Amino acid sequence: MKKFWLILISVLAVIGVLIFAGIQIERHVVANKATTLLPIVSGTHTTGVDLKNVELAPTTPQNVALKLNNEAFNLKQSANGWVTDASAQVTGDTVTYTIKTDKLSQTMLNLGLRTNGDQIDALGSKIVQSMQDSGSKHPKLVINVTNDTGDSLKSLTYR
Repeated sequence: MKKFWLILISVLAVIGVLIFAGIQIERHVVANKATTLLPIVSGTHTTGVDLKNVELAPTTPQNVALKLNNEAFNLKQSANGWVTDASAQVTGDTVTYTIKTDKLSQTMLNLGLRTNGDQIDALGSKIVQSMQDSGSKHPKLVINVTNDTGDSLKSLTYR
């Protein structure tokens, strides 16, 4: 019986290490994808820098939406089929970015946000600050993730 518990604990430890390594690799990929997007949105960064340390130059909501729309194809390609469409619209000082998926569930999105939510929040806040620095009075970034029928799976709002 002692041998069984030793084997079980060893297997659980290996699984734990693999999960931790997977999460760290995913965080690295998310940070690198975001930092490659930033310079074109008038941001400055050094490769590999933490998103919390990235500073963006002032940019208008229209420029943010334009950059997001220009990068939609790359997002779909790098998502390996998880994202079917992505588009950004501007209404006043609000940029609404809608991402459509037919493969992600609300549970999977919540798990992804637990893993990378701090990075997404840092980037969202930086973009809003950038819009405010450009003169937008009430900047807001809304990220909507919907399924293929248009039902909302998740909505994130940054002010």
